[in-house]
Amino acid sequence: MEEKMIEGYFHIGTITAPQGIQGEVRVYPLLDDLQWFRQLDHLYIREKDGLHETDIQSVKLIKGMAVLGLSCIPDRNEAEKFRGKELYILREQAKPPAEDEYFLADTIGMTVSDPEGNPVGIVEDTYLTGRDPVLVIRNKDTGEEHLVPAIGEFVKDVDLESKRMIVRLIPGM
Repeated sequence: MEEKMIEGYFHIGTITAPQGIQGEVRVYPLLDDLQWFRQLDHLYIREKDGLHETDIQSVKLIKGMAVLGLSCIPDRNEAEKFRGKELYILREQAKPPAEDEYFLADTIGMTVSDPEGNPVGIVEDTYLTGRDPVLVIRNKDTGEEHLVPAIGEFVKDVDLESKRMIVRLIPGM
């Protein structure tokens, strides 16, 4: 699985295709609220040599996708070169989570146990499925990997201060 975490940044979407002839691009969003794209004035595109800042010139929301006009993409031909590129924002740009919520990125490195207090492992990664985010938890001693949906049914407690989490495991996952 490709590493999506970059210290101090949040992965917010991936460019999927050009849109029209003006250089706009369709973005598969990783944000809960697509309207939030309208509040951004710049973002970062991940290239092989690092992140590159670009201004957002326009935002359209169409059928669950964001269509962005970016200052670094003048036309459709250039937009083709950005297909598959990941988009990031600085952590400071992110909308703060509600009191009972947290950023998935903050779960990386958390010590995980089950409701009985048995050690499960450490959160190594997170990723999004079509519906819910998933935590990748690995037991360093056994090498066993657990995939746990990051929803209340399975994540019973998250303590950001002590970097501890309690989860209910799914047999076979």
